[in-house]
Amino acid sequence: MKVTIVFSYNGSKFFGSQTQPNFRSVEGELNRVLDTLQIPNRVVMSSRTDRGVHALRQVCHLELPNSWNSKKLFTPLSKLVSDDISILSIDEVDSDFHARYSAKSRSYRYILSTSSPNPFLKEYISYIEIENFDFSQVQKAISIFKGTHNFQNFRKSGSDTKSDIRTMFEVRAYQWKGLYIFKFRANGFLRSQIRLIVGALIDLAIGKVSIQQLQEQLEGQKVYSRYLAPPNGLYLVNVQY
Repeated sequence: MKVTIVFSYNGSKFFGSQTQPNFRSVEGELNRVLDTLQIPNRVVMSSRTDRGVHALRQVCHLELPNSWNSKKLFTPLSKLVSDDISILSIDEVDSDFHARYSAKSRSYRYILSTSSPNPFLKEYISYIEIENFDFSQVQKAISIFKGTHNFQNFRKSGSDTKSDIRTMFEVRAYQWKGLYIFKFRANGFLRSQIRLIVGALIDLAIGKVSIQQLQEQLEGQKVYSRYLAPPNGLYLVNVQY
């Protein structure tokens, strides 16, 4: 039986989602519990998240032995997994389902504050103390990222993707209770793509770059901003199938 596991996690407690030798990862934590339950198969995640990045609804698939099913797995997995992960649901899926390749789109949210850090929230909000932050410029510029583009200048070096072309279905920036919120939905994302886009928009808001320069960077003409926004304000919100 193949199942999907939908879960959330506090990314500040992990060195990213992908298994890494000698470092605690989300994938490693799930597989540790599966070993405890004597389930030899490994989870396959819908996407990777960097160290410090959170997830509200991450998805993975898993091939279960005949002695297990989705209902039987839910309680022991929920109880044995660490408190930094919450299992939301486990459901049976078709044998050809793939958590990564069957996804139609993924949604992310980035939360930014330009005030002094709150020690109780700094793991969940990116606090960057900035004066003269012109958010109206961000709202004017963010729409340039909507649509299909080659995001080669908005990905971290070392990416091993075959293509840098992605389609952004939704891009939005708004204020809520003193916070700046960025929303992105696309058919896929490159390594650190959102953090580099948000970083470029921060550079725009403080006058380091212009909208025209961001447009030129998006078109592949020249790189003006490589500021990587902190990871702790980034959330994987949902994966759509």
